[in-house]
Formats: sequence, structure tokens, C-alpha cells
Amino acid sequence: MANEYTLKDDIEESARDELPETFDALVESENFGEAGLARRKSLVMARVWGRQLDDTEIEALDPRVVAYAGKHLARTLIGPGIDYWANQVISQSAGTTEQVSYDAQRVTALKEADKRLAAEIAELLPDVEIILPPVQMTVGAAPHVGQAGRLGTAGAMQEGEMGTPHPYDFPPVYGPPEETAAG
Repeated sequence: MANEYTLKDDIEESARDELPETFDALVESENFGEAGLARRKSLVMARVWGRQLDDTEIEALDPRVVAYAGKHLARTLIGPGIDYWANQVISQSAGTTEQVSYDAQRVTALKEADKRLAAEIAELLPDVEIILPPVQMTVGAAPHVGQAGRLGTAGAMQEGEMGTPHPYDFPPVYGPPEETAAG
């Protein structure tokens, strides 16, 4: 596939090295294009660095970090890549019959590439963790859990502890009242 897209930096080059055909196909696709790649790359930068890097910062990156970010970027392209290749029609004709299908081998190959990339990212993580600064989470990035108190068991619950009460501790929801009036 002739690709007219010019790679912007080493991270994109690293991602393209992982999935060359899919990378080129997605960048040239009307439904994904350069804007889709930019969104995915922005997401990877936010996850890895907690912010967007400029060109000079990307050029100064350690090669292990570039490979790590490139593999993450490549993994974000697998879902759209599967969608892209699953919708590419392949027609084969033999005589008077014509068979139309999609390229199942590419879809399977992308699923296998996802597993491979996940393993390679995990393998790179110890080397990259010591290089990368810790990512600061923003207010909306993680769920907040209030102080719920100590969790206890139903039989050993004290004031202020949380736990599941015993079902017989509840009053009956229907039926005659337990106390009858003297008559």
C-alpha cells in the first residue's frame, strides 16, 4: 500500500513498525485518518506522561520509552484495525461463481499482535518505570470512595462499623403484627 502520510515523530514510527499495513490503512482511511491517529496518540501520551509532549521532548526520549509508547500506540490501533479489515471486501471469482468475504487472517493476526504487544509492554515496564515520572491523576480520573468505617461481620458489628446485617434483624414486611392487643 502506497502511504503518503509522513510520520511525525519516533513514537509514530515505532507504532508503524509494529503494524505497518494496518497503520498505513488506518491513516489513509476516511473513517479514521490522521485525526484518529492524533486522538489515539494523545491518549497514549496522557496515559504514559499525564500530559502532551512537544516535538523537542519526544526527540529527547530514551529509546526504551519510545518503544514503550509506540507499542501502546500500536495497541490502540488494533480495535480500529480489526474493524477496518473486517469491512474490507475480498471478492474471488471462479468461472460463474463469485465469493465475497473479508480478510479473516488479518483480523486473527491483529488479535495475536495484541497479545504479543501486551507481553512486550509488560516486559519493557520495569526498564521504563525508572525513567518515567509518576503520572499525576486529575480529579475526574479515578473514582472517589468516602470513609465507610471499618467493615465488620454481622455478629461482631460495633457502633460506626459497616457490614451486612442478619436478615432476621429486620421486621417482617407483611403479615400480622407480632404483638396483639389484649382484648
